[in-house]
Amino acid sequence: MEAPTQPDLSDLLNEVSADAKQFWHAQRDYTILVASEKVAKVGRSMVGGVMALALVSITVLMLSLAAAYRIGELLESIALGFLCVGGAYLVLLALFFLLWKTLLGDKVQLGLINALHDND
Repeated sequence: MEAPTQPDLSDLLNEVSADAKQFWHAQRDYTILVASEKVAKVGRSMVGGVMALALVSITVLMLSLAAAYRIGELLESIALGFLCVGGAYLVLLALFFLLWKTLLGDKVQLGLINALHDND
């Protein structure tokens, strides 16, 4: 009977090294895939948000011009109409900043963080 031959240690180490390299490359590729998926989700959301913002902005601009002219007709001064609409926007801006500092800022930040770490 022949005695079983012992595997060569260098062959075993080379095989383990090759397996480790393949595992590392697979992990790297998986990480890149997950990161690119998250970036794509954020990009899709941003594009949709930018398009919605553009359409809302155009609508608000047109309604503001119409309101300014209408208020100007009622006050018999177009300049006063634009002044009233501009003052209303300043009041809305002040309210927005007040709400942003107290309530909205942290919630939006947390929502963005959660969107980046969503596991679905």
